Amino acid sequence: MYGQRGREAELSVNFITCHDGFPLADWVSYNTRHNEANGEANRDGSDDNASWNCGAEGETDDPQVLALRDRQMRNALCLLLLASGTPMLAMGDEVGRSQRGNNNAYCQDNPISWFD
Repeated sequence: MYGQRGREAELSVNFITCHDGFPLADWVSYNTRHNEANGEANRDGSDDNASWNCGAEGETDDPQVLALRDRQMRNALCLLLLASGTPMLAMGDEVGRSQRGNNNAYCQDNPISWFD
């Protein structure tokens, strides 16, 4: 795709997550959206999250699940940063920011969407 007709790899923007959808920590922690706090009976947001909860939906104390989630996040960040092109990293993904399964937090002016 690149290297032809003068197009170089830096013209590509690569990302795993962005402002719409799950942050990276939720991408490895939830199979389905949990948007009840949005007041739309969990009908808003996408059903197609391409996510996997690593064996436990949401927060867990299981050390094996937590280790797998951590490994999955590191793998995803490694792929993003080593891929040809320009990486786009969503704010907070580097430290495991979560929206507690909310993949459509546009209306949340509270700790669900805040990041300090």
